[in-house]
Amino acid sequence: MCGLFGAASRSGGTGAPQQLTEHEAIRLRDLLTRRGPDDAGCWSHRNVTLTHRRLAVLDPTPAGAQPMHLGDLHLVYNGELYNDAELRAELTKLGITFRSHSDTETLLHAWATWGTQALTRLRGMFAFAIYDSRLNTLTLARDPLGIKPLYFWHDTNELAFASEPFVLTKHPRITARPDMAMISAYLTTIRTTLGDRTLFEGIRSVRPGEMVSFDLGGERIVTQRKHFWTGPRIRDDLAPDDAAALVRATLGESISRHLRADV
Repeated sequence: MCGLFGAASRSGGTGAPQQLTEHEAIRLRDLLTRRGPDDAGCWSHRNVTLTHRRLAVLDPTPAGAQPMHLGDLHLVYNGELYNDAELRAELTKLGITFRSHSDTETLLHAWATWGTQALTRLRGMFAFAIYDSRLNTLTLARDPLGIKPLYFWHDTNELAFASEPFVLTKHPRITARPDMAMISAYLTTIRTTLGDRTLFEGIRSVRPGEMVSFDLGGERIVTQRKHFWTGPRIRDDLAPDDAAALVRATLGESISRHLRADV
């Protein structure tokens, strides 16, 4: 696993909103060191700061370091793409040349090529944030099963996101007030999220299979939330033996993909 933290503020309208300093961002990033002990990165541009703590699994060389950049796109990512080889082959046919073996770079090129439609092509576990400096938009996304976590907070002027809600409670302008309904739910179900609600008031979870986009260019931050995954079609026309064979083949193929690693 890796650790993500980032912060942004609106850039339009009158009055400059308060922003985190790079020192503050790095302090919050390093609360996630146990998630990513191998490397750390920080990048700031105008009204956005992206930071990353890396656990190197694919291409542990510096070529896989994050944040990773491609033109106007800037990415921090946690996860693994199990169809990385297929996506690379498809992108290579389109004329794209890769400089690393990291699936972070695959995701970055996929987004540059297909935009938000890239999400429907990804097979894996992931949580990521991508900033488009040309459009001045920040997008968060999470895998369809919600394996990798991602949380965020925002008001009209400022936003922050992290791999763990604890980190957001240490943000100098976020008050760690309990969400009492969620506290009650936790005591009866042991669930730390319900929908997008967390144990902390105002801190939200990106839901499984969801994309959350923030437009930073106006007088207030504008948020759009969209589910990009609707689930597979369930077949009801298979005989029991055929269904068993399909399940076995699917599980075997899935396990084989999960075994890919460089370390």
